Amino acid sequence: MPRAYLPLKAVPAVYPHPVEFPNGVRLVTGDVFPPSNLSGWQEVFSRRELRDISQWHLALACDWDAENDAAGKTSPEHRLATARLALQVAAPIGSFLSVCIREQDNSESPSLMTTRFEEFLGTPWSRMRGFNGMTSAEVESITNGISSIVEQENIRTVNPIRLYEHGLVSQDPYIRILLWVTALDSVLMAVTKEKFENRLCAFLGANSQVFPLEDGVFIKRSTVVGDVAGDLFELRSELAHGRAIGKKFWEVREDLRDLLNPSVYGSVPRYRMLLEEAALSLLSRVLRKIILENMLSDFSSTKIWKARLASS
Repeated sequence: MPRAYLPLKAVPAVYPHPVEFPNGVRLVTGDVFPPSNLSGWQEVFSRRELRDISQWHLALACDWDAENDAAGKTSPEHRLATARLALQVAAPIGSFLSVCIREQDNSESPSLMTTRFEEFLGTPWSRMRGFNGMTSAEVESITNGISSIVEQENIRTVNPIRLYEHGLVSQDPYIRILLWVTALDSVLMAVTKEKFENRLCAFLGANSQVFPLEDGVFIKRSTVVGDVAGDLFELRSELAHGRAIGKKFWEVREDLRDLLNPSVYGSVPRYRMLLEEAALSLLSRVLRKIILENMLSDFSSTKIWKARLASS
């Protein structure tokens, strides 16, 4: 059967595997799933891309039926894109490559079709965090839950996932904060700053670490949820309503230099940099918690979820 795949990483031991997705996508290694022959594609890809595409270690892959999977939700491109997004919720480490390769037939030298996806950028913290010991079962549960949300297209549940995705694609830090905090607000159904703070702190714990110690990243951060919840909402509101961004968000903060080392972040430390990291960390944690603690059914119902939030 023809196959399609999306290279993920060049180095070993980055993703827990094996992981199977409900839409037929699976994680594969290059030694059991040989890369396609890309001779003649020099005008399409750079030399580096050709090297990376031919030397990947792990990829998302699926078989496909040329008659039934050519377009729409069953197309290999759609299924691979959904799986790739779901993995980013498990660990928003960004993307190594964004090129999907579809083999069009079963011959020894099949014709190929390539599709470029938007690159997921991640953040310095999220790229360092990785999967950090997460088991295959946990990754599978998270990715299956996100895949289910995307496929069902329930506006209530899919909007935060799409906001999460577009934040990973954007290169503008303020747009990323706007999208990720809006996604958090839609999950928390808060609307006001006070409700946002109270519900986020109740959901994750006011004194829980924004960047948990078990993440094992190389930059020490002792920030807790209660420290940043209100500021996240305030900055999002300024951005959403076209108000001038407060000085405390963009002025240079020498006291954050140890947390936001210029050699890692490529810029002098500013508070909005910490809030950008916090927004991604908190949103991914909230989404993972909903799935791993079996809240997805409640989350899918506006009435039930609102009552649950109000009682917490």
